[in-house]
Amino acid sequence: MALQQIDSTQNSAMLQANTTVNLTSSMSAATIQTYINAQPKNLNGYTLTFQFADGTYTLSSALLFSNFCAGTLNIQGDTGESGAGTLHTTQSVILNFASSNGLYVFNNTQVTITNLKINFYNTPTYSYALNLTGNNYTVVYGCYFTGASSTSGTGASGLNMVSGFAYAYYNYFANYSYAIFASNPCRLSSYDNQTTGSGTTVYGLYCQSGASISYNLTQPTGGTAATGTGGASQLNG
Repeated sequence: MALQQIDSTQNSAMLQANTTVNLTSSMSAATIQTYINAQPKNLNGYTLTFQFADGTYTLSSALLFSNFCAGTLNIQGDTGESGAGTLHTTQSVILNFASSNGLYVFNNTQVTITNLKINFYNTPTYSYALNLTGNNYTVVYGCYFTGASSTSGTGASGLNMVSGFAYAYYNYFANYSYAIFASNPCRLSSYDNQTTGSGTTVYGLYCQSGASISYNLTQPTGGTAATGTGGASQLNG
């Protein structure tokens, strides 16, 4: 199913207080998307949290979070689980995307994504578990991204970033062509992200076409962390 970006004029209401939208593993991808789409795009200085309850979610299509402005958007699993806030593989919320991309997070003001395990069966070329595009500032931590194969989708990535600024820390990656991929003018800071498990990763960090990745402490392994061609792409350790 083709994914279309939502026009923010479809919902002109403003959030009136900090709000939590509770999601459960019994919901389909379409139902979850309906809950997402129903929220005001203008957060009016407040925080909107999409709280995934513990469990395994079987999702037949990607989920789109787009155009939330003037406040903070949280997309989160169990923040009280064992090891939350550090590198851990004990996430209580597991999002299984069997035949599609994972999370699209587009054109938001400020976003935090935490404590999710995303299983992504990366057969398409240039596909991803998490795509960040055009957000002013995104923080991703305590997550675990797993792919089906490092070679089944050439260009498949765990965290894919196109424009904007992001800070990713304490995330695990397994079985991707690229663990973290950045392209076009954007800045990503990677702090203590690692690979784990038996699956291989071809590239740990990769940037191209004017992207910049700065990194500190341990980084995803697999191949040589590489800079692609085009623009002023650079890795800064």
